[in-house]
Amino acid sequence: MEDVGGGEGLVSKRRGLELLIFIGCGLLLVGCTSEDHSVEFLYRQAHVDLVEIQIAEHAPGGDAASPSVLAIISVTVSESCATVTAARQVFDPDTDTFYLTVSSRRPIEEDCQQTEIPYETAVVLDVDRLPSGTYTVLANGVSASFQLEAPVSPML
Repeated sequence: MEDVGGGEGLVSKRRGLELLIFIGCGLLLVGCTSEDHSVEFLYRQAHVDLVEIQIAEHAPGGDAASPSVLAIISVTVSESCATVTAARQVFDPDTDTFYLTVSSRRPIEEDCQQTEIPYETAVVLDVDRLPSGTYTVLANGVSASFQLEAPVSPML
């Protein structure tokens, strides 16, 4: 009579070895890049053409009493290999101003064609817990203003 349990253990060990080889090959392909192939980027402040504000009654999926305010930023980069990176947001409560810094990046060692490419990026402004009032958005020197209304509380 054959030992069925021993056979299953052999199959299990083989599958485990196959899985280990598969994972090892994947790590070898993903994790082994030489320093000669690493890409370095040049970051610079992007040229902002226009800032527009969009206000929705409430944030999608959020609290109905909390409005959603978007700053839509039109940007132009001057090189074909440049891309716009995420905007950084800082709010100054003393001046009621949202400062947005929009950057672009390009590979340092890549020859890029000089051409103007328009981009548009949207930034959700953090207006939670802000009182009613007029606020300014300043993105790389280009500004826009908006009026924030206090949420209407339901009557009980």
